[in-house]
Amino acid sequence: MVVDPLGPDHCLMNQESQCTDSAGRPHAVISYVPGRFGPCTTDHVADRTAHGRAFHLRRTAAGWRKTEIPVPLNSSGRTKLVLDRHDNAYAVLPHVRIAAASAASGHTDWRLLYDGAPNAFGEVVIDETRVAQDGVLSVMYQEKSTGTTPSPLRVADFRLPAEP
Repeated sequence: MVVDPLGPDHCLMNQESQCTDSAGRPHAVISYVPGRFGPCTTDHVADRTAHGRAFHLRRTAAGWRKTEIPVPLNSSGRTKLVLDRHDNAYAVLPHVRIAAASAASGHTDWRLLYDGAPNAFGEVVIDETRVAQDGVLSVMYQEKSTGTTPSPLRVADFRLPAEP
């Protein structure tokens, strides 16, 4: 049996993305349908699309902390997490929506920065090297296709703040 150290509010799911900050502390993103929407889901894709939320977990000196990212998933897809050189957190949610939280707030001030590419399909890929070296969040995604027509890959670059 798996005991969820973060509380009984949800069915435990594995992390979707993880990284470490400049002090070596772990950060992760998990997602699930919170208990406020009813008991555990019965239709994974439909329930996650309608009510799924992503949560940022981070290790502090006092233990694990969890903060809901206040942006509905609107998808059954996974979220990617990356930290910039100032330890600010960026969550790239399905459909290339980007939310951020500052290290100064203890990663509690999540807000939507970019409302995405509604035509995006599937999982995104983040170039973590560009975040660290160039201060650029580079996101590769695929557009939805129609029928058997192949769809293009796109890259969107976002310049991150130079200061914390």
